[in-house]
Amino acid sequence: MFDRHGWSGKIAFILMALIAPLAAWAGARWLSGERIDSYWTSVQVSQSNEPASIVEVIDYDFGLSARRGILRTVPGLDPISPLTVTSATAPDDVLIQSGFTPTIRIGDPDITIRGRHRYQLEYILNTLVAGDQFSWNAVGTEWEVPISSSEIHLISTNEWLNPRCDTGRFGSIGGCTAEQVSPGHLLVETGRLASGVGVTVSAGIGASLTQLPSLPKPPQPEPLTGGLSVVVPMALAFAGVLITNPLVGRIVRLRGREQIMDTTARSLGFIDDLGSVDSHRLAEEAEMARLIYPSLTPPQGVSAPHGGIIIDERVSQQHLVAWLMEAAELDEIRIDGDPGDTTVLRRGSRARATTKPIIDSIFANSDTVRLSGYDPAFKRSWDALKDDLQSWRQRSGYWDRTGDTQFAAAIALSILFGVLATGAVAVFSGISIRWSPIWLLPMVMASLVLGTALTVLTRSSELRIRTPLGTSKWIEVEALRRFLSELEPESALNMIEPDRFAGYTAWAYAFGLDEKWKAIAKVLETDPRFESVPRHHFYHATIGPSVSRSTQSASTAPSSSSGGGGGGVGGGGGGGGGGSW
Repeated sequence: MFDRHGWSGKIAFILMALIAPLAAWAGARWLSGERIDSYWTSVQVSQSNEPASIVEVIDYDFGLSARRGILRTVPGLDPISPLTVTSATAPDDVLIQSGFTPTIRIGDPDITIRGRHRYQLEYILNTLVAGDQFSWNAVGTEWEVPISSSEIHLISTNEWLNPRCDTGRFGSIGGCTAEQVSPGHLLVETGRLASGVGVTVSAGIGASLTQLPSLPKPPQPEPLTGGLSVVVPMALAFAGVLITNPLVGRIVRLRGREQIMDTTARSLGFIDDLGSVDSHRLAEEAEMARLIYPSLTPPQGVSAPHGGIIIDERVSQQHLVAWLMEAAELDEIRIDGDPGDTTVLRRGSRARATTKPIIDSIFANSDTVRLSGYDPAFKRSWDALKDDLQSWRQRSGYWDRTGDTQFAAAIALSILFGVLATGAVAVFSGISIRWSPIWLLPMVMASLVLGTALTVLTRSSELRIRTPLGTSKWIEVEALRRFLSELEPESALNMIEPDRFAGYTAWAYAFGLDEKWKAIAKVLETDPRFESVPRHHFYHATIGPSVSRSTQSASTAPSSSSGGGGGGVGGGGGGGGGGSW
């Protein structure tokens, strides 16, 4: 369909195009959210019954968030015991906050950081050994962020007996394995641990060994990318969507060209030479629309709601209201009520054969219907009217069924590819920020697909194709629509005859010009030449907006809502957790 509201269509597309930068931002936040990329920790237990020495190497990724550092809660930590914290890339100032569970605050209150940084903590605990039993919460259950992977080493000058590993939330049993790498050396490796999931390793302490096993070094941190700003993928995604619109829009317009008889095209001035009486060609609606002159005469053979459907190529609320107003002008239905108040419908005189079934349905229970809120009976009648208008559109012969097929296919495919492309934009945006800008290339490709899908979706109505007969009728209806849309209250005094005034009301509603027609009617009502026009015709011309609201309310069911309420991990010493600050 020709876009008579060009700017509104462009604005609608731009608003939908914002999906791309929003997806890029969401993907960046999702994949670049706070997490611990690597949690490497070791404990060393000596035979002299000294406190256990613990080393933690934490690769903490702050993502896009601006933070000062990390917090580390350690149950059983003596605030005055030796503690060392180092970081090569982030402030490593330390403050121990005493309490029921001591908290190590690492960072500078005046400096914020983003991205990935490594922290190494070294401290001692004397709560891991009880007699000949060892139990350590190597990863506590109080971490507020997920951990991508963990590597846990237990080193002792004694043999480990019957090692056991538990992982999960507090109290969970099993789920991991402690591997005996060598005498006195246990290793536990895990995959991703969600926030609140911990790892506890327990074992008996056996005979002494001749020497302490060697401890492997922590893995090297992953290289950083240099901190790509989220603005970059957002801007590229938005640009990718926008640049597809002109080309894809042109293709859609070509696919949606209307069929027009050569005789009609010549009379319109669209062509100069006539091929044959029966020949027809394809033409863009916009090109034909520029050659149509306004006409005061309503087209023959179609009613006002049908004319509105011919213009919009679909059935909407305004066409149903136009049907109601046309019936009111013919006294088949009488409408009472003040504008902005409850609308009251009353049965009128004898209805036409084409409207009688719907009117009988509306007044099946009473000759008076008050539209003061949701009415199931009225909704059934209103739905039946909509179905009747849909049925007319199908059997009118004004549209080629091929166009309906390609319209439906365009809607389905654009939604499918739009959803997939949106997901791809989000994922590749996050990957480009987290790992490498090279992933911006597939993200841009995904944004091009998204732009194509959005263009097809917003312009899919243009794919409905009229038959030559439909195009001829559209030209007649468009001429009247143009006359009413360009008409101003002052010029209406000279353009509209009193005996033709009532005939335009339903057409104005069918074209969505109810507010304009209301203003025109108020001017005409005060003119002496229109004193002979029955007053209820002016009432119909001004009550339309209120009728539209009342019928919408009466035919829309209220929304409903419902609601509802809804030894293992943590059994050792140490543990705790943390987050950022």
